Amino acid sequence: MNKIERQEQQLMQHIRQKRWNECLQLAEQLRKESGEKRLLQLAEQAYCAVLADPARRDDRCALQGLASLYYRDYMVRFTSRPFGALPYDKQECFQKARDTLELLLEKGRQPEQLYRYAQILYRNAKDGQGQGDFAALCRQKEQAYRVYDETVSLLEKWGPADKGLYCRACYGLSRCGLESFSLNSFVLEELMLVFSVPSSVYGSRGGHLARLRRIYDCLERVLEIEGLPRHIEDMAAVIQAKQAYEKSWDIYYLLGKLFDCAGQFSLCHNKESARRLAERYYSYACEIDAARRRAQQRVPGFQHMYTALLTFYQRHRREDQFYAAWEQYHPLVGFSAEFHFLSQARWLIIRKEYEAARHYLAAQLQERQWSHSVVRRAVVLQDMVQVAISGSTTGLQGIYKPFQMQQLDKISRQEPYMSLCRG
Repeated sequence: MNKIERQEQQLMQHIRQKRWNECLQLAEQLRKESGEKRLLQLAEQAYCAVLADPARRDDRCALQGLASLYYRDYMVRFTSRPFGALPYDKQECFQKARDTLELLLEKGRQPEQLYRYAQILYRNAKDGQGQGDFAALCRQKEQAYRVYDETVSLLEKWGPADKGLYCRACYGLSRCGLESFSLNSFVLEELMLVFSVPSSVYGSRGGHLARLRRIYDCLERVLEIEGLPRHIEDMAAVIQAKQAYEKSWDIYYLLGKLFDCAGQFSLCHNKESARRLAERYYSYACEIDAARRRAQQRVPGFQHMYTALLTFYQRHRREDQFYAAWEQYHPLVGFSAEFHFLSQARWLIIRKEYEAARHYLAAQLQERQWSHSVVRRAVVLQDMVQVAISGSTTGLQGIYKPFQMQQLDKISRQEPYMSLCRG
């Protein structure tokens, strides 16, 4: 009889004899000390057996152990290990983690459980983008933000004895909160990016300002805990520094995104200052990540800080800086063909080279098979070009909501190209 078989036999004996304390002790040992799939499944069986007894159905120790088991099994699926130890798919595991954490939170709002609850809500909402009920996913992400905020507030009230939990909660609040500054429409995003058609995020200006201030305060705490400067004078030292909880490039990227949002949606007194700070922090994130890549140090492999910087340059019509950054970073990260295709089409439209843009978009769509999301954006760009050339929103390829049509119609009123077309 091997070790797993002995532990399974021991657990079954505890369950038959209803020796719940011994059952919980063994379950905790299995959960904490083992990565073996079968042993973690036995731990789940033990916790569930305890909770199935009417006299122990509210057992906090069993609930905490089970919640931790489900939480870790769900979160591991976002790493290089897409399958967990428990016999559930990702959505089933999320539901079990959510339900167990909600039971725990009914018995007391403890920061660690709140943080885990916020994490799974946020991850699940992100994972479901483009698949499930869009409005429901937005509500879930908003719920995650509120729970992150509650976590941070409790830790600040009680004194953040767990510095790591406080840092991670501040970072989670910032990442989740900044995603609320979205137009939630790639049509509006392209209009704002390519034609500078003004738009605004849903909600009150006062609410947005309060949220940005809250996020900035949280990111300042993260910088402080990780010993990172707001203004980098010694880049080499920052590149070599090790962070305990959140990585330097991720923190600077979020700061860049914060000031980028403030400038885009006029949520600041000085838009030019916001733009300078956005460029600074995006650049910091890129420089740190790029230096680590050159030194063949471990990096997460994401490109969002690079595409954010390039999109920033495109939004502000800084073509020279766009291509300088492209030449600097493309050999390191290898920007995707999709990003190159859409970026080139946008530059042609921005320069009012509408006929060239029309031919380029048509040729690229015909020459190769793109993903559905890229095709949708390309069709929107084609329709924008059509409106710019014809001065009319009739006969478009895409299907648009009335509000989107109203925004598209603003292209036809822009000068000077349309007035020449209408001659």
